[in-house]
Amino acid sequence: MSIADKDSFRVPEVLDVEMPSKLLEEIERLKKLKEQGITPNRNIEESMEFKNPYLLEKIMKVFDINGYCSNYNKNVYDPAIYETLANEPLEDETGILNTLDIDIFAVLAEKKQKRRKRSGWTDK
Repeated sequence: MSIADKDSFRVPEVLDVEMPSKLLEEIERLKKLKEQGITPNRNIEESMEFKNPYLLEKIMKVFDINGYCSNYNKNVYDPAIYETLANEPLEDETGILNTLDIDIFAVLAEKKQKRRKRSGWTDK
């Protein structure tokens, strides 16, 4: 479709359908607001609540959204492991919080090894 075609394109009016009067009034009200330069997006962007750095956390709490979730099966990817790691402080043997150069897979392997139950068998 060329630019000239786009300019001449019009949505045909539907004359045989009755619209509820409240819906028509709301559409007219929104049209007037748009003509004045007032849009919902602009209102949201200019509101103080939108500038709140904790807005995402508040939305997640209000709508009960899990920040750590996945559409994969648990045997493919289990985000609960990462959520647990995110909530645990990572301390080394000296008790100093270590946040630099963390190998996530090494930490996971270590935690998995600690959780394993020891059997009565020993390697010889």
